[in-house]
Amino acid sequence: MFAARYSRELRLAALAVCVLLAACVAHSESRGRNDKSEKNVPTPPAPTLLTFNWGRQLDARVFAIREEFSFKGDSERVSRLEAEFQLHAERQGDRYVLTFSELSMKLDNKPIPEEAQPSMIGPITGLVLNYDIAANGDFIGHRDLGSLQSFTERSYLGQNANLPPEKRPSQRNEEQAMKSGSSREVLQVEASRTWGALVGMWAGVTMTEGKPLSSDSSVTIPVINLPLAVHSKFELIRSEECARGERKKACVRLRATSRPDATQLAVAAQRLKESTGGRAEPLSMSALQVEDRYELLTDAETLKPRWAEWVRGTDVEGTEQGSNLLDSRQSTRTRMIFVYK
Repeated sequence: MFAARYSRELRLAALAVCVLLAACVAHSESRGRNDKSEKNVPTPPAPTLLTFNWGRQLDARVFAIREEFSFKGDSERVSRLEAEFQLHAERQGDRYVLTFSELSMKLDNKPIPEEAQPSMIGPITGLVLNYDIAANGDFIGHRDLGSLQSFTERSYLGQNANLPPEKRPSQRNEEQAMKSGSSREVLQVEASRTWGALVGMWAGVTMTEGKPLSSDSSVTIPVINLPLAVHSKFELIRSEECARGERKKACVRLRATSRPDATQLAVAAQRLKESTGGRAEPLSMSALQVEDRYELLTDAETLKPRWAEWVRGTDVEGTEQGSNLLDSRQSTRTRMIFVYK
């Protein structure tokens, strides 16, 4: 049951890559500081270089929650996925190897049994960190990609086998959708996005409180191989204590927002549906709106996250054979807390 449910989500996961902030690069300019100050003029905040350095190894207890809220017409659906695990990170040569242990997961407050393979579900959904990271903070890839691909394909075939004959896709469409949904690019979408929110999009960036950075970048959507322009804004809100009661403000609160180009996104959504054998009505520029919002509390000198939250909001409007507009809205909120020894 659990595996089938998540295979359904994986078929649409390719669209999620269009707003991966991990693919966006923020650039900042070095500016000379004027040390001359007048009386009663506050000293401007100094630039802060966000540095990725987890040392030789890192251990943390991680608590992760993803909530999905879907509204379509008069119907409403709410789902909650939880994961708790021990994160291990070890520096090996030019990379960090991230693995996990002591994993437990829940879906809508019910434990996910071992036979449903939470060790596969966790990494695919991005809630469990299990991949290689370059020394500069760049995402490299899943450690058990072959196992994840096999799990995804089995789950997809099992789900289709339970459908009524009239609703099953043709063998050709089934094979095409299965291979697309289990490709490296699609399976790494959520993992890369999680890492981008925690470290990837911040590493090596110099930021100054009160001076937001803007970035225009282009990402390529897998399966259909279409480019998509993404407009992003990054902010350092303020310095804070890493934990309550600490006097030293060694952490910083960071925020980011990202919006893909609306016209290109509408075309991509149509092509994605057509690539899996479905028929798609053309979407207007305003028919599909997506926004990502990120917030993070992290150590500026190491980028060891303390907590993070990111929200994706999606609004869809469409017409069906000349009928009135059909509105749907989906919001996905992910929260992660890291507790260090």
